[in-house]
Amino acid sequence: MACVHTLVREVKGLISLPEIGIKVSTMLRNEDVSMTAVAAVIEQDPAISAAVLRMANSALLSRGKEVVSISRALLRLGTNQSAELAIGISVAHAFDGISADKMTVKQFWRHSINCAAASRLIASKILLSEQDAAFSAGLLHDLGRLLLLCYLPEEMNRVLALTTGENGQPPMSMHDAEHEVLGFDHGEAGELLAWQWKLPAMLSRTMRYHHTPAECPHESLLPWTIHLGNAIADAMEAGAENIGTGDIDPQTLAKLGLDLDDTAKLVADLSDNCADLHDLMSAAA
Repeated sequence: MACVHTLVREVKGLISLPEIGIKVSTMLRNEDVSMTAVAAVIEQDPAISAAVLRMANSALLSRGKEVVSISRALLRLGTNQSAELAIGISVAHAFDGISADKMTVKQFWRHSINCAAASRLIASKILLSEQDAAFSAGLLHDLGRLLLLCYLPEEMNRVLALTTGENGQPPMSMHDAEHEVLGFDHGEAGELLAWQWKLPAMLSRTMRYHHTPAECPHESLLPWTIHLGNAIADAMEAGAENIGTGDIDPQTLAKLGLDLDDTAKLVADLSDNCADLHDLMSAAA
């Protein structure tokens, strides 16, 4: 079996720290921050700079007058959208040049964006205290899975065979199949990568426990939010009108103060919400 600590340590030099994106996202959470100061940091990263300008001048946001400065582009985008874009582009570029046989990187980021948007909708509905972190946590929740698909492809082929029942046995959950083959799961790999990148503890914990929120040792609704956001994203991607109750921990809805009527509306709202978001991300890419 592979060792998760060894894996993350070995890829340290292959996956670059998204330092600029993390710094920008953190700065933009401060209500008193100067856009000039944020722009100065963004200008250190050509990929984020180009993405900010492309998005600000996209058909969805353009007001007929082109912006050519980062500071003016940030004002057009707004702080929340700028923070989400910075962390998203920065982390995506950290995985530049790698590929995974069973999941294209494009498919991976599409699901990640869907989960992030769903998590933001949930956080807003339940008035989550960590609302600002919900989008970032949703966007990053499956980084450990991408890591495993890219660097342990043979083992993950076996994992995916177990989840689809290709071996003639009843399908297993991804979490159980990873433990069967690897001895750990993608949440643990994601948490270690987050520690390596010095991401905030609430994000690393959520990456670890987004499939098993009841096991999180810290009292927080953020892992439960991402857990449900992931299920809502899966439902929308499958063309379903609602989540399957077997797809989430039985405590989830009670923990978040929601019911199945709420989740059905969230699935519908996500479809509308994601159309614009994917267009914006495509404009930035």
